[in-house]
Amino acid sequence: MQPLPDFRNATYTLSSENPFRLTSPRSQATFRTDQSDISGTSSTATPPDISFEEAFSSLKALFTQKKYQGFALVDLVNAELQLITKSIFVTIFGALTAFALGGFCWILLNSCIGLAMHHAGMPALLIMIILLLVNSVLSVIAFMYAQSAFRFINLKRLATLMQSLMK
Repeated sequence: MQPLPDFRNATYTLSSENPFRLTSPRSQATFRTDQSDISGTSSTATPPDISFEEAFSSLKALFTQKKYQGFALVDLVNAELQLITKSIFVTIFGALTAFALGGFCWILLNSCIGLAMHHAGMPALLIMIILLLVNSVLSVIAFMYAQSAFRFINLKRLATLMQSLMK
């Protein structure tokens, strides 16, 4: 039989996968004892003498630590949610601004191209057809770029954080 470990001397190593993880895996909780503490055979080892007050204060400290750990988890999740919210608002504001500026430039460019074609002597119907085709092609390209940008707006980061904390 091995000597009983004294819980007051237990130490933890940092998690190798994520050193900032709130709770380390049980496999990384190691107990280190001095070889001088282990004397004789394991059958003569006596458990450490712990008073009720010491055990009760340790349980209170454990409860307080777990409570603060829960508060830290809630703060971390709240910070992630605020970051996601702010990034969505910045993205929406930037997209609306780019849309307004791009729309103005698009209309200005179309009117300049149409005026240049008109001064070149092209018929109005041909000018409208050319501008319609050019605008349609550019609209499809812009829509494809906008659709590919939606893959960056998701809650994957928050889900990954929650999964890593629940391990």
